[in-house]
Amino acid sequence: MPPIGAFYDEWLAFAFGVAAIGLAAACKSAPLRLPAAAICLALFALALFVRAIGGHTGYPQSSLLWGLYALFASLIVMLGHDLTTHFAQSRVCDVLAAFLLAGALANSVAGVLQVAGIPRAIDSYVSYLRGTRAIGNIGQANLYANYLALGEAALVYLFARGKIGMVAGLACGALLVGAAALAASRASALYALIFALLGYIAPRQRDDPQMRGVARPALILAVGVMAAQWLIPAAVNSFGFHLESGFERNAASEWGGPVRDESTHLRLVAWELAWRIFMSAPWIGVGPDAFAGAAFARGLPPEMAGDQVWTSPHNVILHLLAETGVIGAGLVCAGMLFWFRDSVGAIRRNPDPAKWFLLACAGVECLHALLEYSLLYAHFLALTALVMGVASGTGPSMLPVARRALFASSALAGMVLLGATLVAYHRFDQASPVATGRSLASDHDVARDRASLARLSESLLAPRTELWLFLAFPLDATDIADKIAVGNRVLRFWPSRDVVVRQSIFLALSGRHEEAVSLLKHGIRTFRGRDKKIVEMVQTAPREARDVLQEALPARSP
Repeated sequence: MPPIGAFYDEWLAFAFGVAAIGLAAACKSAPLRLPAAAICLALFALALFVRAIGGHTGYPQSSLLWGLYALFASLIVMLGHDLTTHFAQSRVCDVLAAFLLAGALANSVAGVLQVAGIPRAIDSYVSYLRGTRAIGNIGQANLYANYLALGEAALVYLFARGKIGMVAGLACGALLVGAAALAASRASALYALIFALLGYIAPRQRDDPQMRGVARPALILAVGVMAAQWLIPAAVNSFGFHLESGFERNAASEWGGPVRDESTHLRLVAWELAWRIFMSAPWIGVGPDAFAGAAFARGLPPEMAGDQVWTSPHNVILHLLAETGVIGAGLVCAGMLFWFRDSVGAIRRNPDPAKWFLLACAGVECLHALLEYSLLYAHFLALTALVMGVASGTGPSMLPVARRALFASSALAGMVLLGATLVAYHRFDQASPVATGRSLASDHDVARDRASLARLSESLLAPRTELWLFLAFPLDATDIADKIAVGNRVLRFWPSRDVVVRQSIFLALSGRHEEAVSLLKHGIRTFRGRDKKIVEMVQTAPREARDVLQEALPARSP
């Protein structure tokens, strides 16, 4: 739900992670080993904190928040390695796989009910279908397919370990594969191919019953997923439903080019744009959360200039290169490469189901991050970091007292941040509908809630709150300098059509006529085909602004 759709999902991920770190601080253990991935992520966080202090971006809160995400991931990697030191890798994987399978099965049922009909008794606990793709209780179809793939990997692992029988395994597999087909995500087939490839490689290194118990169900699962992407939608649609197929859901792109599939074409266009943005600031990038603004400033391709704002190129490496440059992307990629080198080496030297499971889960998350922006969500980032930590090898050691101090201080700081952010979000949630005119509140209440949003500009939620605040500003010359300052920051974060037009109006009202006309002309070139809506917005402005901006508007046909 607005104002930030995934806020509570991510807040809970941080809360669970902080609680786990706090519990680890209370336990005695041997010296903690620091995996290379954790060290690289911590250095990445430090670079982001320095950037926030230096004020190199429109919102220092964006760099600070990114740094907190990176530091959280680093701590969760350490936690995963610490759990393995305490309980052994196979035992940790048994527990993790059991919970992943349980969560994936529950979400599979939710996805099926979205299509078949949700019983009234559980209506409040299952999300409704949006469009023609199942989303489970994850909220987005591709993320839903990601989570079901983790459940599939957990099922194969538990079957190989003898924790689940043949009949139950077949029933669970059918439910997971069928629900994944309802999500119509072609990435499901790629995930299954990862499982099959790992299942093929592992027994060749060590042929024993357990590894054959991984290979066979992994291969069967891959075949089932590939077939289900066609068969399940066809079967469901034969009963009068309208669901998309994972391999047939995208119409040909109207923009031409070598790739006619719309989804693939859009990604290729976004990747090329991200590379151009990276080349404009190769060392430190344009700044966290500044991809959208940099893309707008350099001229969005027509395919990307729709009603949705592209805040990511849908590829984690290109995203990091564009927003954090070689320094930031290099640190993260170095950590991942160290981890993959150690993990692949471990499964080649001494393969077992636990190593297969961890590499399969990490493969799902990393592959998805190359096609979407799943790792920008704390709940998927935390799970990926935990899996990496459980699979990590040795590294520099930390004394037990230092380990406990690190975990304890991190848990305490995390609790404070969680509390402050929840209070800030509650104020944001209460003020946003009134401030933006989505209620019948009095002028006094509207002014009060605008003031509440303005006060939140010092919080970690500043980019979001100022966006809503800017859209709530009355189109007049009152406090015009403050409005323009907010608009300049918002343009770097969320350069939507409405933001561009409103900023043009405020610039015109302040007497900065040339800047106003130039910005509006750039907006019209970018949001081509939407001239009528832009003209309608300009007509709502005060007369002095309309007269200035008339020069930028397209000529009307006689």
